[in-house]
Amino acid sequence: MRILYLNADPGVPVFGAKGASVHVRAMAGALARAGHEVGVLASRTGRTAERRGGFLLLPPLAPPPAGPPPGSPAAEEHAMAHDRVHLATILAVAREFSPDLVYERYALWSRAGVDAARELGVPHVLEVNAPLVAEALRYRTLHHVDCAADVARHVFGATAVLLAVSEAVAEHARAHGAEPARVRIFPNGVDGAWGAIAPPRHAEGTRFTLGFCGSLRPWHGIEDLARIFVRVLEAAPDSRLLVVGDGPERTALERRLQRDRARGAAVFTGAVDHEEVPAWLARMDVALAPYPRLEPFYFSPLKLFEYQAAGLPVVVSRQGDLPRYVRDGETGFLHEPGDVAAAALCVLALRADPALARRVGEAARAEVLREHTWERRAAEFTALARTLAPHAGVRP
Repeated sequence: MRILYLNADPGVPVFGAKGASVHVRAMAGALARAGHEVGVLASRTGRTAERRGGFLLLPPLAPPPAGPPPGSPAAEEHAMAHDRVHLATILAVAREFSPDLVYERYALWSRAGVDAARELGVPHVLEVNAPLVAEALRYRTLHHVDCAADVARHVFGATAVLLAVSEAVAEHARAHGAEPARVRIFPNGVDGAWGAIAPPRHAEGTRFTLGFCGSLRPWHGIEDLARIFVRVLEAAPDSRLLVVGDGPERTALERRLQRDRARGAAVFTGAVDHEEVPAWLARMDVALAPYPRLEPFYFSPLKLFEYQAAGLPVVVSRQGDLPRYVRDGETGFLHEPGDVAAAALCVLALRADPALARRVGEAARAEVLREHTWERRAAEFTALARTLAPHAGVRP
């Protein structure tokens, strides 16, 4: 089957470092390995476009001409108007690529994907990773709220199937125009090749290491990460914190650790290529995802599945879909959002009982490599795609 994978979000370059970019590459690559011919059409390719991942990288969507400053009302109007240019580009590409199906990553101002699929007479599938209108209002700037909401209602209502990464995203989609019968839960995953990576084993004489991997942003609980580590350090002074990644909250995190005299026990790698992540995870003994209380909690964290695939015991906050993937005491440990004392106790229990840490990490690893690989997601999508485009072929 020929799949046109559309990513019109300029903030998600195909070969970027953040999790959304990893998601695009991973899903497109898994679909290609599943036997589909996948052409990725994106607003931006990123800095390492020579790494293709098995899919065809099509010429990027033309960026809008220089216009109003980013974040202004006029810039949003500029983006909305340029979506019509995207539509013409998609149709032109489709004449050469001849897709059987359009798979689109939902972007704030993009109507072009679903409109192009209708003109082409092929099914459209929409992947929704977040309630973008609400997210923009909370964390960024959004002036034309009604226009962005209209785009969401249009694409949610017109797509053949909407793939939501979490139940909260699914609820949002159903409340904003998606037909309930067309909504499927489609969580994130991890590369099945991680199964070949040896799980970590704490070496005697080395420092017990708490780890965090990902972008340092407010919704990742960076303040609580510092507070948990300080509590653990008070009880176990030979511990250290390893932070893999970068982001706008790094300075605040370092200042907080400095204030609590814990900065010297913390290591910051800065941004790393995704291919390097397994090697960094192998240096950790326990991995943290201390999300603050968020209403609604709509994430399907890549970091959680990657921690677990690496064989790490995880300590995460109990909210949203996370209890679906972490059975408390069996495949990880859950604590209430903001309860740093409980989180620290979980970490210290794992430090005191290496056998428990191994058992929990191995159970999580086995489950995630069985249920939550990108290969599994591609197989699920293939079964779905065959119902949408039954006459399209899949290469053997």
